[in-house]
Amino acid sequence: MNELNFARLLGGIDDSLITEAAPKKKIVVKTFPWKYAAIASSIALVFCFLAMALVFSRKDVDTASESADTSVTEETDYEKKIVKTDSSSDALDSETTAQKPNEFYTEIFLRNKYSFEQSLYTKYISTHKEIKKDLIGKEIGEYHDINELTMRYEKYKNYDIAKTYILQGISSDLAVAVGFIDMSDFYRKIEKNNDNLNLNVERWNYIQSHKPTDFYVYINEDYKVSTLYQLGFETNLKENGSYGSAYYYTDGGKTIEFQGIDKQKVWDILFSNGEKYTLVDDPDKLLLNGNFKQKLDISTNIPVLGCENKSISISENGYLFTNILNKALIFNIGEEKAKNIIDYVKNNCKGYELVYREGDNSQNAENANEQKERSGTDESKTGE
Repeated sequence: MNELNFARLLGGIDDSLITEAAPKKKIVVKTFPWKYAAIASSIALVFCFLAMALVFSRKDVDTASESADTSVTEETDYEKKIVKTDSSSDALDSETTAQKPNEFYTEIFLRNKYSFEQSLYTKYISTHKEIKKDLIGKEIGEYHDINELTMRYEKYKNYDIAKTYILQGISSDLAVAVGFIDMSDFYRKIEKNNDNLNLNVERWNYIQSHKPTDFYVYINEDYKVSTLYQLGFETNLKENGSYGSAYYYTDGGKTIEFQGIDKQKVWDILFSNGEKYTLVDDPDKLLLNGNFKQKLDISTNIPVLGCENKSISISENGYLFTNILNKALIFNIGEEKAKNIIDYVKNNCKGYELVYREGDNSQNAENANEQKERSGTDESKTGE
């Protein structure tokens, strides 16, 4: 390698300076001791190694940058999604909606089938949700007089007879379905007929010939689960459950909605080995002390239990909260498992940043701005 090429290899030296420093045509050869030649060659070799090390170090840096973590972070820019917050129409709808029997009879009591050492009756609480007939299983016992079933003597309209049913895939220890029979036609018939001698017979025949058409879910108030796996198994979540959107809350106060959740993935990550994730004994204390800091909330549906838009919430410090049994249940799943489910949602589902706006006002403002922009554009074109 000659002197010019070596200088260019090191880089950073202008070609004009290299040319000026180049030897002239007339070269005066001077002799010098061989030890100086050895020293010069050693120095040149050191420079070669330094140049090669520089090249390879730059290559390592480039490779590292290509293989860097590309997972979604809180700083990721998401497509904006406008959410209107006008709730006035919903309030009016709820006021004008007629009350249903399951909303009046909020509790029912079924005789305990196990032993008299326990309470004589088991109390079930209404979920206030109607379910489809194809989710109903076999009947439980005979028809019930509503006073016996609800232990209250106020009657809601003409609903004074009810029937209880098994829910498909769900133990009756956890929940049951109740169907109420509308006796309106029977009482109208009795009013037209002054002869009441056959009242009991007529009533029995009517009950036998009429079956409930609407069914409502009631959940055992005292039903207990000890592990997360047991909760998933008892509610048949793997088969019957489904998930809507998941909502991720950033440290900066933003809410990111994620869509396209795979229910099998949720089951695999949280419930399949959930027997080691135990129930927190005092969930209310955990919530009141602020030790549950929600990071991810998954909207959960279990139609057979009347569960709609219930919550499976995850905190960064390793807790899972759910209300799918109509009460607060918190399980200790650990920080690693919490991170796994959060990372799955963030890295595999489509995300939108939610922007909340007042319904009608925001719409009018947007329309006004659009019209203003159009008029401004038209004026600029006219001026030209």
